[in-house]
Amino acid sequence: MAAAEVIEMPDFSDPPDFVDEITEEEVLAGTHYVRPTARYYEECCVLIYGIPVVGPERIEKLKVVLSKVFNFVHIPFSTFFPTDDDGKTKGYCFLEYETPEQTSAASKVLDGYTLDKNHTFSAYILSAMRELTEPVENWTPPAKKDYVDAGDLWWWTQNPKCMDQFAIQAENREGVNLGVFWNGKGQDPYIVSEDANRINWSEFIFKWSPSGTYLATFHSQGVALWGGEKFIKVLRIQHPGVSYLEFSPNETYIVTYAQDDYGRFDNTLRVFDVFTGEQKKSFQPSGPMGSGRIADWPFLKWSHDEKYFAFNRAKGDSINVYNAETFTLENQIELAA
Repeated sequence: MAAAEVIEMPDFSDPPDFVDEITEEEVLAGTHYVRPTARYYEECCVLIYGIPVVGPERIEKLKVVLSKVFNFVHIPFSTFFPTDDDGKTKGYCFLEYETPEQTSAASKVLDGYTLDKNHTFSAYILSAMRELTEPVENWTPPAKKDYVDAGDLWWWTQNPKCMDQFAIQAENREGVNLGVFWNGKGQDPYIVSEDANRINWSEFIFKWSPSGTYLATFHSQGVALWGGEKFIKVLRIQHPGVSYLEFSPNETYIVTYAQDDYGRFDNTLRVFDVFTGEQKKSFQPSGPMGSGRIADWPFLKWSHDEKYFAFNRAKGDSINVYNAETFTLENQIELAA
């Protein structure tokens, strides 16, 4: 009887000097879920304010009633009802959903829902609540401002010879002169009018709006917008120490920035409504140069229709996208390393 043949099994081991260039994280990336961040959890959680305050003996009944309301959205959720030391509800509860998209849809449906004549819900996504600030002490309503009629802000587009305008700032014996000129083919530029040629009109630089509707000048206490045939002051924006400004594409908003070298302020970058002058949003950007200081300008990137604006976070690992209608965080896009 012949002896059994010995078959050597193949050896799949790596040689002793082998260096694997693929990490375990890369191999397992497709099979393991990414660990959720606190920010992601907050985007999946809604605070419902305005629910009835009841004692411990009525909590279960309240949950049954509210669950019917919350189920209007037809999205799976879990609830949490905080209570005080006596077991009473506190007038609010939390709803947790699986995705930020579900959370956004549910909050829009539940916000403003009337349970009865004494209880109307207010829905707040937790991530958006971080944008809330403390009320200003001794706040007073803004004083009523008289309407400034600057005339036709687009008068220069009706020039019979279709000439363009440009501005030059230069220093002379009297100070720093800023003048607006007509520019036509085949002739030397000339000053538009006496109103368009002023000494110390701007304390720093100046800037045109994208469509040429406004001429913005810089001052120690903020920015001024000028327009119309006589270059009347249309708007004054308060932002002490302002050094940069940028308009949104359609001139609806203006963004100003004042460098903060000592970390004294939390609103070095501000967004204003050009028509009303209202401050819509403020930020404290953090860049490689420190808190309140940025290395690049413009800091915000607008969508073409001004519905959204975005900026890169300090660590460079994500982009925050804001809704320009509500000025709340719309999305946070993670960037691949």
